[in-house]
Amino acid sequence: MTECVRVSLWLSVCLSMAHVYRWCSIGTTPMASTVCKIGWLVGSVIHGLLKVHNKNKKGREKKRQRERERDKRVENNTRERERSQRYKRQKIRNMKTDNNRAERREKR
Repeated sequence: MTECVRVSLWLSVCLSMAHVYRWCSIGTTPMASTVCKIGWLVGSVIHGLLKVHNKNKKGREKKRQRERERDKRVENNTRERERSQRYKRQKIRNMKTDNNRAERREKR
């Protein structure tokens, strides 16, 4: 289990506990109620931060994936262009040799 998963599980438990304490503390002493409200608030903030962190992480992963795909396309385009240029050069070379052969035949 990675560190991030472990931390998020721990924080989720804290958030759940804060909610439970909040509901249990209704009708108890004001001090307990205040402590529970603070705990719930801290748990909610941590939960929100985790959500933002995970969303940003997914965004970065998508961005990297798009960059990899773009790099792959560029590489394929470059390879295709080089292949096309080789083909054209070979074609020109063949035409020249054919012309040379034709000229030699005419001289004979």
